[in-house]
This record gives sequence, C-alpha cells and structure tokens, in this order.
Amino acid sequence: MLLIQPEIYYEANPGDKLKSKSTLVITTYVPDIDSKYIYTYDYAPEQIWLKESGKLTLQGDYEFTAKTYFRTEKEVEFVRGIFGLQPQKWLVDEALRVTDEVNRVREDGDYTFVLMTDSHYNVGGTWNDTVAGVKVVCDMISLDGIIHLGDFTDGMVSKAATTYYAEKVMADLRSIAPVYAAIGNHDTNYFRNNPERLSITEQCKVYLDGNDLRYYIDKLGVRLIFLDSFDPDEALRYGYSDEGAAWLDDVLSTADKAVIFSHLPPTTRLQFWAEEIRDKAVKSVVAQHADKILAWINGHNHIDSIDNEEGIPSISINNAKCEAFSKMKPDWGATPPRKLNDASQECWDVLLLNPQKGKLHFIRFGAGNDRIIENGKANWR
Repeated sequence: MLLIQPEIYYEANPGDKLKSKSTLVITTYVPDIDSKYIYTYDYAPEQIWLKESGKLTLQGDYEFTAKTYFRTEKEVEFVRGIFGLQPQKWLVDEALRVTDEVNRVREDGDYTFVLMTDSHYNVGGTWNDTVAGVKVVCDMISLDGIIHLGDFTDGMVSKAATTYYAEKVMADLRSIAPVYAAIGNHDTNYFRNNPERLSITEQCKVYLDGNDLRYYIDKLGVRLIFLDSFDPDEALRYGYSDEGAAWLDDVLSTADKAVIFSHLPPTTRLQFWAEEIRDKAVKSVVAQHADKILAWINGHNHIDSIDNEEGIPSISINNAKCEAFSKMKPDWGATPPRKLNDASQECWDVLLLNPQKGKLHFIRFGAGNDRIIENGKANWR
C-alpha cells in the first residue's frame, strides 16, 4: 500500500485501487510527448510528458479499469493490483534480433549485462517500453545483472517527487535482475539549482542499495568498479576528487583485471557539457594501471563514442531516454536518430564481458551501432 502525495504524478493500471473514506477529486492525464523534449535541449518542468484530460470526483474506494495517469488534491491510500508490462510488437521484434546476435557471438566465460544510461524518467514518457524490452531480452537470455550509468531522472522537482520517480525506476529494474549503478549529476537533484538536493546518504539508499558512492564487485577474473563523478558542493562540480582517485588506485592495485563504470568520462577532453572536469589525479591513476583496465565505460554525453587515446579503451553510451538532437554535441560522437513507437525509440546495450579474453561486445538494442573492445582497443562493429 502506498500513500499518495499531491505533488507527485502517478500511473495507475487496471486493478489498482484508491482507498478513501471521503469524497476525493483526482485530475487525470494522458500521454502528450512534445517533440521539443526529443529533438531539442529542453526538459519538462515537472518531469511529465502529459496533458490534462479531466477530473474525477470519487466517492469512497475506486478501482481503475484502464491505464490512467493522475494526481490527487490530498493524501490517499493507493493499492497496486497485479499488472504485467505488455511489450509492443516492435519491441519483441527488436528483442529477437538482439538476442539472435547475442547468441551468435557469445562465448564460454562471458558475463551478460544490460547496460544503459541517462534514462531521465518522465511520467508518461517511454520508460515502460524500455522496461518491457529489457524484460523480453531477459526472458530469452540469462542476465548477470543490469548496469545503469546514472541520470535516472531529470532531478528538477521536489526531493519527495524525485525519490518516488527514482525508486520506481530502480524497482522496475530490480524486478528483472540485480542492478549496479553509478550516480549521475542529475541524481543529486541539483539540476538548475534545485534547492532540494539529495544528500549522499539519500543517493546511496535510493540508487545504490546502501553501497557507498564508489564501490566494486568481483566476478571471476575481473573487478567491476563504480565511481562517483559529480559533487555539487565543489566549485568545479564535475569530475573525480583526489580522494576518489586515491581509492581507485588502491582498488586497482589489488585487481588482476578491471572495468571502470562512471557517469562522466575519465578526462576533460571526452566531456562535452562543461569546459573542465576534475581529472588530473584520476588520469595519473589510469596511466599507472592501464595494463589492468579492460575498459572505461561512461554515460552523460548523450552520444555514442569510442576512444583509445588515454592508453585504455574508453566508450561513451548514448542516452536511453528518447532524445536526439545534433546541437550541443561533439563532432567526435554519434547521435543516432530516434523515433517514437519504433525500435529507434530505445537505446541501450547488451554487454558481453569475457575477462579471460579481455573482450567486451556491446550489442545495441534500438538506435545506434554495435561496438567491441578486444586486444586493448575499442572499435565499431
């Protein structure tokens, strides 16, 4: 049972119920995706892709019989029924294509992950399709986990609303497979100087299941390292602290092989949204341990790119959010076209990681192209 808060927009499915002992007025909404949120640099002020469709005056308990987005004028109890995400045909077709390719290239010793970043959840947006697609793929192949590289929401609304939306995204993913995440700059709830920031403790609770901001997990033969890369309390907010670099040095010193995951790339040169990031200390650590690092994988730039100039293979993953515009993007990155209700609406990877061979396959679900890391180099496939 959930206590509905008036400031939050909710999604109800057939069988969900509102429990009220008095008259209740709810405002209902339908999806209304403005193209400016896909094809220009813009964010919906309340993190909703909806338009108002009417008001309902309810007497006592009420059961939803159709998918409905709504908001209430007072607190009320909400009971979820049993609802399964129904994937659209184009999602199933894309899942079949991707899993065929996974089965074609997968080798003994591969770990298999879903890899995504920058989902920027909006109520009434395309997130449900993303979850449905991941679920279909998971039903076809065995997953070791889901890796998300941050910016789960836009981080523009109240702390309570952001927490609710972020916890929904995390619950959706955790219902499919274990989730390993890196914190993004929007996940601090700081975007556009939002005064209701999430503390480090709150971020760790919501996104990292209680882990620290930086942590690692060991699989057979490889250490998966997750780094924080944004601090709103610093004058230079983006990048890696000296403390974080020292921690990374210690963690790499006791690893045989490692893959580093973060929201930001390892260097200012590969970061487009700020003129400078804190990278001096971490670049020194990377240079010292380059022979152990199979890859550095990041999000944030909202592009696909590969780079081998830092002495390690570096790959940037395009945004899972249905968004594609060419302005404010570097010429060294690819921004694949996106279209609603089409495979290109989606954008995430199945990652096959083989520690013994030092090989990583990135097999794209939706918009964009596959990539591979082998022999210490990142390349397009």
